[in-house]
Amino acid sequence: MNNCRSRLLAVAVCLALCAGVAVAEEGRETARYRELVSSEAAFASAIAAHRRGDLDAAEHGYRKAISGDPAFVEAMVNLARVHIARHELSSAVMWLDRAEAQRPEYPGIDAARGLAALAAGETSAAIDDLSRARSRAPKDVEVLTNLAAALLEQDANREAVDVLEDVLRLDPHRPDTWFNLGLAYDRMGDTPRAEYHYQRYLGLAQTSDPQRARVMERIEVLANAGAQRSRSNSSSPATSTRTVATGGVRQ
Repeated sequence: MNNCRSRLLAVAVCLALCAGVAVAEEGRETARYRELVSSEAAFASAIAAHRRGDLDAAEHGYRKAISGDPAFVEAMVNLARVHIARHELSSAVMWLDRAEAQRPEYPGIDAARGLAALAAGETSAAIDDLSRARSRAPKDVEVLTNLAAALLEQDANREAVDVLEDVLRLDPHRPDTWFNLGLAYDRMGDTPRAEYHYQRYLGLAQTSDPQRARVMERIEVLANAGAQRSRSNSSSPATSTRTVATGGVRQ
């Protein structure tokens, strides 16, 4: 009888221990869930700050998101973009390397590396990075826009036009696309197309856009190109290319 009782006691102790493990595990899972929820909330707040141009708030939010979820690749990439905007390129590369170690196939990493390379004046590297990003995200308008800008930097105007035509098919309402197309055709000496695309840019750009005045001047030159050929040949295209470096969203 005593022997039977001892066995029942042992079973009771085992059940109690197992229940304790289950409760502890549930507690850990609940805490982890709360950390992830907090991380997602911090990321959403950082995205909003990034889009309104508040880089300090964006950095704070991205860092908080990463502290709650150390594998949060999208937050790492967007934090790198903050550093790129400040021209803190070594810090940007550090975060991109960390993101790549977590998820090397994520196209946002190559896209951000392309932006960093453009900021550093390394156009060939930017084209390589952005081309890889394009192969992984062929409908990403930002990637296509920045690839076209890099191609224009190398005077690869025809290739840039091909990329920008893809952008137009995806989103025809972006003034920077029409601007860059006008610039490409201008450089190629295609006056009618350059003038047309510059005009479309003016129709979409905000009145406060500082490029408007120079574009309007360039259109006037192009319009008088036939009668004033020498003036047209001596005038340079409107200005530099447009790139896009907005905050990303978690995919």
